[in-house]
Amino acid sequence: MPLSGAGRSDRERHFWACSSQFFETAFIFSMFGQADRPRLGSEFDITLYDPDGFRLNQVKASFDTSGVGVLELEALLAGCKLESGLKHCHVVIHCPEGGEVLARLQSREGACLMAEPMTIDGNAKVFLPVTLMKEGVSLLCLINQGEKEANLRVKFFCGSRSPEVVWVVPSYGSRVFEIGREFADYFDASAAEMTQAYVRLGVRGEYSIGAQLIERLPTPNAESIVLNSIS
Repeated sequence: MPLSGAGRSDRERHFWACSSQFFETAFIFSMFGQADRPRLGSEFDITLYDPDGFRLNQVKASFDTSGVGVLELEALLAGCKLESGLKHCHVVIHCPEGGEVLARLQSREGACLMAEPMTIDGNAKVFLPVTLMKEGVSLLCLINQGEKEANLRVKFFCGSRSPEVVWVVPSYGSRVFEIGREFADYFDASAAEMTQAYVRLGVRGEYSIGAQLIERLPTPNAESIVLNSIS
């Protein structure tokens, strides 16, 4: 099982990943500065957990230490259940010495690179800016890095309104919430102009949740993906 909190290894990486009609995730692996290592000495251990925290798949990936490797997740997520209309999961990657990994999120309109989601624990609260607009989608993607079910307190700030809700994330599981839908009663979703809002995220107790905001926003000519990530 993955480690969390103070016991987490410095070679352990946690990601949210998705395979659906809207998004596809791939991982990009590198072994920079390790060209003198054996060619097969750069194994990455990869474990996927479904949205409810059950182990979905486990693989090892080896790459030539002089280059960069790419792993598409679509086949590994074939048996994953849907949650919030998406096939998504929590991915834990144990990197070899000198190994690094990034995620690439791809849609029909474009792609973006993602570092690890920001970690929210009992030490501090985190604020994220959210852009709300007609035809736009802002997804808050969550992964639970610990062995216990975690409650995430989410406070939404828009104008003079600031409702607060609690969202539950299963142990090792993942959840996706569409901000505009969850807080639709607190802003004008039909407005032609964008609305700038914020969410404050926090937990109480010894929990560790990874959070990533993915915004799919229309532009005058096409759609683009804007990713806000704090790592």
